[in-house]
Amino acid sequence: MKRNPLQTNMEICPGQIERLRGAVGVRLICLRGTVWITQEGLLRDDFLSIGEFLILASSGLALIESIGQSGASLAVEVVRSDGRVEDTADQSSRALA
Repeated sequence: MKRNPLQTNMEICPGQIERLRGAVGVRLICLRGTVWITQEGLLRDDFLSIGEFLILASSGLALIESIGQSGASLAVEVVRSDGRVEDTADQSSRALA
């Protein structure tokens, strides 16, 4: 399979929590499973299933956890203010740090 340079994939095992800091504008697309996402400063939590996406709105901490026993897979894309996808080779790896 040819890798899309504008997209990075994130695998989340059952019970694993991923932390993203300062990832405002990052688009998370659920490729497999179901995930729970909570963002610092927002009063709501989000749940994504296959094919659904969310653009992170908080510049603070975002927590992502898979729901269920099979884990989950997300595509991570950096979206510009004009709605276009940026090259995530560097940006998404910094947000995952």
